[in-house]
Amino acid sequence: VADWNNYRVRKLSAGNVLSTFAGPGASGQTVIAANQSATATILRPLSVTGDAAGNIYLSNYDNCKTLKIIPSGVISNVAGTLNSCGFTDNVAATSGHMYNPYQVAVAADGTIYIAHYSNGRIRQVPASGPNAGKIVTFAGGAAQTGTDAQKATLSGPTGVAIDSATGDVYIATYNEHRVYRVTQAGAIAVIAGTGVSGFNGDQADATLAQLYNPYFLSVSGNYLYVGDSSNNRIPRIQINVNPRPIDTVAG
Repeated sequence: VADWNNYRVRKLSAGNVLSTFAGPGASGQTVIAANQSATATILRPLSVTGDAAGNIYLSNYDNCKTLKIIPSGVISNVAGTLNSCGFTDNVAATSGHMYNPYQVAVAADGTIYIAHYSNGRIRQVPASGPNAGKIVTFAGGAAQTGTDAQKATLSGPTGVAIDSATGDVYIATYNEHRVYRVTQAGAIAVIAGTGVSGFNGDQADATLAQLYNPYFLSVSGNYLYVGDSSNNRIPRIQINVNPRPIDTVAG
């Protein structure tokens, strides 16, 4: 659990025991030394996720970095430069600037995706290929022309999630009240939300339903779960059919 205002990442064990996994509970800026313990690193975590190897990734909101904690508890910086916020692209990930990263998602091949609300982009740190280890724009940051994700306009992207079965990437835009899908070919399309805030359309086609400030996303099986923050609910969208029905599962 990203415990933002306590400057910690908390862990709930299978026996329902809550403990601090990372962060000393203090605010401020910090330099991460080699082999530094995660419990000694000052954090303002907004999102936390894991990969198949047991590594934990989190967005350190105030310090504008994305961090990785390996199973032994050692923490390192994987994206964002030292305590400096902004925007630089197509450079080594640990030298590139980010601005208040939100949700982080990790693909099966180790590629990292980061939602950047203030930069209007989804950034990517590829695990392989010509851009391996660099931070590059995956979607957003331009005027919308057609279906190319890198030419799309995204207003306030906060959520990003990956469908491990297809490799499709889902994006929540807080200001647009929408959820997008980006295919492996880089085509982007709205799959939920009308662009108008509100609540209606439950049990119907998700593109005709209203969302209100969608936040974080999660894919499980054939469903995409949406943190519909201002509606105080969790809707789910069936993503393996078209049209895609939406229904509320909590709230």
